[in-house]
Amino acid sequence: MQAKRFFCGLFQKFAFANKENVIKLGKRAEGWSRKARMLAFNRRTRDVAFLQRISFGDVSTEIKLMSLNRAADRQSSNSFQIFFSAGEPSGDAHAASLIREIQACDPSALCVGYGGPLMRKAGQIQHYDLTQKAVMFFKSVLGQIAFFRSLYKKTEAYFSENKKNIQAVVLVDYPGFNWWVARAAKNCGIPVYYFMPPQLWAWAGWRIKKMHKFVDYVFTTTPFETKWFQSHDCNVIEIGHPFLEEAKRHVIDSNFLEEIQSEKSPILTILPGSRDQEIKNNFQDLLNTAEKARLANPEIRPMIAAFKESHAETIEEILSRQGVAIPVYVGKTQELIRAAYFALAVSGSVTMELLANRVPTVVYYRVGKIGHFAQRFFRRSRYITLVNLLGLEFFTSESLYFPENQRIIPAYPTERDFDAMLFPEFLTPFDASDETAECLLDLLDPQNYAHCKNQLEILHAHLDPSRNPFQIAAETLLKTSPIAKRNEIRVADVSSPLAESAEIAKINEAETENEKTEIKEDVEKCEEKYIAEEIRIVEQEKKLIEKERQITEQTPNTKSSAASKQESISLKSLAATSKQQPIKKQTLANPAAKEKKNEPSDDEFLFQKASSSLLKKLSSEESNE
Repeated sequence: MQAKRFFCGLFQKFAFANKENVIKLGKRAEGWSRKARMLAFNRRTRDVAFLQRISFGDVSTEIKLMSLNRAADRQSSNSFQIFFSAGEPSGDAHAASLIREIQACDPSALCVGYGGPLMRKAGQIQHYDLTQKAVMFFKSVLGQIAFFRSLYKKTEAYFSENKKNIQAVVLVDYPGFNWWVARAAKNCGIPVYYFMPPQLWAWAGWRIKKMHKFVDYVFTTTPFETKWFQSHDCNVIEIGHPFLEEAKRHVIDSNFLEEIQSEKSPILTILPGSRDQEIKNNFQDLLNTAEKARLANPEIRPMIAAFKESHAETIEEILSRQGVAIPVYVGKTQELIRAAYFALAVSGSVTMELLANRVPTVVYYRVGKIGHFAQRFFRRSRYITLVNLLGLEFFTSESLYFPENQRIIPAYPTERDFDAMLFPEFLTPFDASDETAECLLDLLDPQNYAHCKNQLEILHAHLDPSRNPFQIAAETLLKTSPIAKRNEIRVADVSSPLAESAEIAKINEAETENEKTEIKEDVEKCEEKYIAEEIRIVEQEKKLIEKERQITEQTPNTKSSAASKQESISLKSLAATSKQQPIKKQTLANPAAKEKKNEPSDDEFLFQKASSSLLKKLSSEESNE
């Protein structure tokens, strides 16, 4: 809107008082307000703005302006605009890294859509901060159904209006609303990519039908996830888990880290989750666990990593109400994970971050009794923690899933299941803080702790990708998008730049021929204007000569006659200045050739033609006289 107001202001200020031109330029301003958002840092935009500012009504400048408008139209239609939709805080972090990688590969890419503060900081033009609506389970979703319906309508309208510019839709986790975004995109013929796909292999696998119907490519993060999607005939690209890459990139506050590690007692980092719902359902149990562990071993130092300020305020209120003194930090999650001897975390993708830092962890998740009962019919994976599934696949030959004929899974893990867990996990409808505290105290045993650390080291070394997951995903987007297919852009490997094929040269040649034809048409239109102006000037000169003749006949004054003659001579000299170079009309269609041969430009040629015609008229009038 700012761009629109800026350009409309310029047009109102500089447009000459001709109603037709004002309407025409107003329409052009409206068109350029849309293009300016996509070409804000492009040289063409600055050139057009400058031309519009300095010389409305100059026909030669209008020719250049038409040419630049067409070039900008071609560029905006070829720009790689990507629509992102991420609704989880973890998805916000992953998508932000992917946006930065895409822009590093293709600076002209424009990222828009829904996300969170990290995506906006990475350069996304954000339509709505969807991380504010991170919800789970039916009850929470039903409370937001009116909002999501309205947002879907807006998404559908946006895709319909901009489907020529949106080259890809990238969904990040958050399956509920993202399925509707995918539906709207497919209805408009826009390809859909799922980055960090939902765990269909764990919950309600029949939803694979939606993946087939709405998604073109799936970026998988683990080997077993890749196998599962491939077995269901999906187009899969395995990229590795983003948390393993992001753990390498995190910038750590070394001063804070040294400060909290100054004491030798073991730090228990508590990670209560990134959703309001998780804080509400789980924090009290996590606090009970920490207090019971500290009661058994007073040397333990609990520290809480809050995701945002509102969470910290809620947590501090609970601590104050119960008279418990535990420090709460916001924005220091990475430092607290690095400093931790062990951790107590709510189930989620943060467990991969704990694996990346090889921190022994106990996982806890409190659900309602109805939810706990329902999950026994829908869940197919043996564990709810991704690290445990990866460990089961790597260290044993057992299946990650319950047997197909076992329709109702056990309510709680067996003793054998607990022995196979790298991170002891508790999915429970009641307070299981006693069992959780016992698992934490077991990790204080040096032998148990060393065994757990060793297994985490081995698993991490096995999973650590040799290539950057975000770079693989960015390359795939650039390689498989419609714009890349049209231009035949190939990505050979990680280190090689984008290469152009012979097709690009053909397209460029065709565009050059079209541009030449367009310039010819523009020049012909402007030539007609100049010829009409020439006729008007000739008519005025006729009147001037007639008036001069009448003055000569009425007052045969030598001085007056000489003055009139001098005026005629000055007009001749003005016209004669245009004959310094030969006129070559065929060069109009090739501006580059004019520059090489120092031939006149479009406006110079037309001015010369008008001047030459004027000179001929004056000469014929003089001979008649």
